Amino acid sequence: MLEVDELRAGRRVARALKGFGAWFLAAVVSVFIPVAHFVLVPACLVGAASVLVLRLRARSLVVRAHGVCPDCGVEQDLDVLGPWRGQPRAVSCRACHRGLELRVR
Repeated sequence: MLEVDELRAGRRVARALKGFGAWFLAAVVSVFIPVAHFVLVPACLVGAASVLVLRLRARSLVVRAHGVCPDCGVEQDLDVLGPWRGQPRAVSCRACHRGLELRVR
């Protein structure tokens, strides 16, 4: 079972600005760390810009993924949270470590 949350433009923008703000705040706090601020501030600003772009592009998010492994039969939550682009995604069983492919029907 795969639960996907479709994000409208307003929620996408709010989510992107929230992530950008968190990284920008980290950059501001990093200014006060001697010597390390030469690396931390630029890294946080790059992180802020990349989070902004990635979150604006994400049109849907995986909220929950749950299933049964066809080999060992273990029922489990799958680690696929995050953006969903519609194409199959590779996951592995936590019990037997078999490679699985998750796709929407």
